[in-house]
Amino acid sequence: MLRIKRNMMEKMDKRLPVTKPIVAAALLDNRFMSLTEIDSFLENENMTRISFLSSYIREVINVNNEPEALAENAGNTSTSNVTGFAGFKVIQ
Repeated sequence: MLRIKRNMMEKMDKRLPVTKPIVAAALLDNRFMSLTEIDSFLENENMTRISFLSSYIREVINVNNEPEALAENAGNTSTSNVTGFAGFKVIQ
C-alpha cells in the first residue's frame, strides 16, 4: 500500500501542476499558507509572496480590462478609475 501511495505522489506534479492561478488562490486562503509547494514555486520564480500577488493581480487586471473602459478613462490624469479584477475599482 505504501508503494502505491509513493508512486501516486511521484506522478502528482504531472497530474496537478502548480500554476499561477493556483498559487494566487493558495496565497489568498489562510488554510494553504503552509504549503511547501507554494514556497518552491515562488523560489523558482525568484519572487516573494507579496511581489507575486501584486504582479499577478496586475496581470489579471490588464487581461480583463476592456478597451472601452480604458478609452473612457484616458482623459483623466493622475487618478483614473478603471474597472478591474472582479469588478473592483482600481486607482492608477
